[in-house]
Amino acid sequence: MSESSGSDDEFDADDVYSMDLYDRTATGAEILDKIREHPTFVSFRSHAENKWTVLSVEQIEATLDLNIVDWEDFHTKVLESIVCNKGTNKTNAHRKATAYMNACAELKVSISRSNLPDFAKITEHHSNEWSSAVYTFACLFIEELERSVNKAIDDLSTKIDSILATPFEPLDEIHAETIYYIVGAEREMEDKRTTATLKSSLEILIRL
Repeated sequence: MSESSGSDDEFDADDVYSMDLYDRTATGAEILDKIREHPTFVSFRSHAENKWTVLSVEQIEATLDLNIVDWEDFHTKVLESIVCNKGTNKTNAHRKATAYMNACAELKVSISRSNLPDFAKITEHHSNEWSSAVYTFACLFIEELERSVNKAIDDLSTKIDSILATPFEPLDEIHAETIYYIVGAEREMEDKRTTATLKSSLEILIRL
């Protein structure tokens, strides 16, 4: 019986990157909790309390309600933009970064203008105030999401540094011998004298 050349369990590099990104970034609900504590949101709320805006305190708080504004969809689309516009080399890094910023700008405008609740449609002034608030919080949302991505990277880097700084001792003679051959093979590869057979043997040793 011949084996299939591919399967549903196989993923390409973008799939792996995307799953890792989703796994290590803050959720939409976690980001919204951060925004509620942010001075900008506190200021919007204070303006509502002092009647300096046509929106009430409850309406300002509604801007972060997942049942009113689809922040989860926004969260997903921002992550998708990161995946689609990640730089792969020095040549396209700037172009990809620009494309990501443009995508985020479009997403912020889109979420601020879509699915306006009825109270935000009373007058044009109401809709403008609502859209302005949602747009502002969308900016904060992206900032918090990016911060969570960078923190995850820093945490991983710290963990790796900690592991590398720990004194290492082979568990037994076979362990030491295997490491010896791996190091030797890697040096051969660096010297560009590695044969295909040696490369294959190295991959088998690493998998073991």
